[in-house]
Order: sequence, then structure tokens, then C-alpha cells
Amino acid sequence: MTCCCPVTWTIVAVAGYVIYRFLSKKNKEPEILEKEWKKDVVYLYQFPPAKTVRNLSPYCMKLEAFLRIYDIKYEVRDVIMKRSRHGLLPFVELNGEHIADSQIIQERLKQHFKTPKLAPKDEGAAAAVERLVEHHLAYLMYKFKVLNNLDQSVEVFVKPLTPDWLWPLARCLAKPVMKHKISKKLNVCLGDFSNADCEMLLRRDFNAVRDVLGSNKFLGGDKPTAVDATVFGHFAAVYYVNIASLPKTLLDTEYSVIREYLDRVRDLLFPKDFTTSS
Repeated sequence: MTCCCPVTWTIVAVAGYVIYRFLSKKNKEPEILEKEWKKDVVYLYQFPPAKTVRNLSPYCMKLEAFLRIYDIKYEVRDVIMKRSRHGLLPFVELNGEHIADSQIIQERLKQHFKTPKLAPKDEGAAAAVERLVEHHLAYLMYKFKVLNNLDQSVEVFVKPLTPDWLWPLARCLAKPVMKHKISKKLNVCLGDFSNADCEMLLRRDFNAVRDVLGSNKFLGGDKPTAVDATVFGHFAAVYYVNIASLPKTLLDTEYSVIREYLDRVRDLLFPKDFTTSS
């Protein structure tokens, strides 16, 4: 005997829709959300803050760090379902214009606000570090943080956005969806490597960041610059989040130089936005 309970199927449908909306991309041309915008104020649309970290998204954290480094006036708009024209967060609005993708946003803001430039050699080094972190190391850390620890990841990423009554079912549905989407993305962007090979590559990238930093306070010298925003955003989204992972363990045990650097950036830019308990 089977039971086709309408309530059960309604819950399944709602849970599936919430997870789909949260994990899928939309490519609709967006409207300007801030109708009464103020000149040269950046409206930053991002995920709501988390318990132990300013934002769970490294790209959201990177952009807000960038805005604080250069003292650019901005206002945060915490959103969950809103997305950019590329179907992602964060995005910004500036003087009535929608700007999407954190890399494009950062470059456009540099041009508009005429942020200070480094010496040509230092600019080249900074660009190389940013590319290393954003297009290689970020995927390695994501693999170890999320794909290798789906139970904790679902708790951290999905539960805060899910009504309590829906959570038991959402938890079951979210894991296979996340695993499929993340595995597919990592296989394209990184490669289908073993954990051992990924650890080898992770250590190589950690060594590169540590060596570029050297004895400097920040990657560009005595003051933080755009590259620090990028590097901090990606590392902070691993180290300060309550998910056990290999990158987090390595930062605590073998890469204290990078860990201390992260604390410096955090204390300078986000002195009140991080906590030590969940």
C-alpha cells in the first residue's frame, strides 16, 4: 500500500525549488534595483553575513575588502535569490549601471575611482598572484572544503537559508545536487585528479603565495592593495569558516606565515565582522 500525501509532495516540491533557485544560474537581463542611487556610491549585492566570517563567498568578501582598502563609499544589500546577469553573486550598481563578475567589477572600480597603481613590475607580480589564486588555488581549496566534506558544507551553506520545517528534507536533497554541480565544475576547471595529486598542487600554490609574501606585511608591501583583497577573500572563506578541511589544517600547522597574514588583513579591514565561535 502506498501513500500519496499531498503535504509530503508539496514539501518535496518546495524544497526542490528552493535548492534549485539557490544553486542554479539565471541569465536574465537585470533591472537596476536601487532606484534612488547616489552618485559614486557603490551598491554591493551579496549573500548575507555568516556567523564566523563576513561572507561565505570568497568573491563577495574579496569585493568588500577591495572597497575598504581604497575607502570607496559603498552600501551593502544582503540578498539571497537576486543574481547578476551572469546568474551569480556578488554584483554592484554604480551610478545606475549594473556591473557583474568580481574581476570585471574590480577593474571597473579601479578605473572609475582612479585607485593608486603599483610599479609596473609589482603590478605584474600582483596580477600573476591573483590569477594563481582565482583560477587554480581557489578550485583546489573548494574541493577540499566542500566536495570532500559535503555534510558540514550543507550545514554551513544551505541550512541558514532554509526554513526550519524544510531543513530535514532540504538536507537530503542538497547533498546530491551540490555534489553533481561541484564535481562537474571542478572536473572542467581543475581536472579529475586524486586527493593526493590535489594535495601536491595545493602545497605548491601555498608555497608560491608564502614566497611572494616573504617578510612583508601585505603582498604589495606595507599597505594592502587589490591583490590582498583577492587573496584574503579566498583564504578567509576557507580558514574562518566552520568546516574542517586540509587547507585549514595546513594553514594552522605548516603555513603560519600565511595564517598570520590573514589575521592582519582581517584585523585591519574587518575588525568587528569575524567571530571565533559558530
